[in-house]
Amino acid sequence: VNSFGKKQAQAAGKALKNVKFDQAYSSDLQRANLTCQLILEENQLSAIGAENIKRDQRINERKLGENELSVKNRAKEFISTLCELENSQSILIVSHRSLIRRMFHTLCHEMNCSIPSDLETLPDLRPSNTAISKFNIEIYIENNSIKTIQCKELFNVAHLNDLQCETSKSRLRNLFGI
Repeated sequence: VNSFGKKQAQAAGKALKNVKFDQAYSSDLQRANLTCQLILEENQLSAIGAENIKRDQRINERKLGENELSVKNRAKEFISTLCELENSQSILIVSHRSLIRRMFHTLCHEMNCSIPSDLETLPDLRPSNTAISKFNIEIYIENNSIKTIQCKELFNVAHLNDLQCETSKSRLRNLFGI
């Protein structure tokens, strides 16, 4: 993770500072794990820290030569695992674009997730780094299956607005030698 990536993660953490996370997952790749750590460091309500992050290979990025079906199956298996968690009301997940796209596609097209009413169409499925999405998943207690899924927020990048301006100014200064 370069310095700009760290700033993005810290900005996401500040945007999520008042969310109490009961559990945190990251892919087992270092950059996703570091991003998850930086988000949790900014968080003011969660009792969990870097040592509590569960690294999970199922949410790794798409491997070279891996087909879409394999990525989809990993995403579905991971979602099923989340349904089995007890006492986890709010879960932070830090992964990679290809897996996030596949997870979103699975939630919306195969698991009947409802999308926010303010979205007229589905957005470009290429979320920016540290884009924030929030889903409410209601689970049947008897068999840990999904009752309903609601997308509350999708690929929100408002927390990056100041960083984008900072980067643009920096690029202009470099371009024009200012």
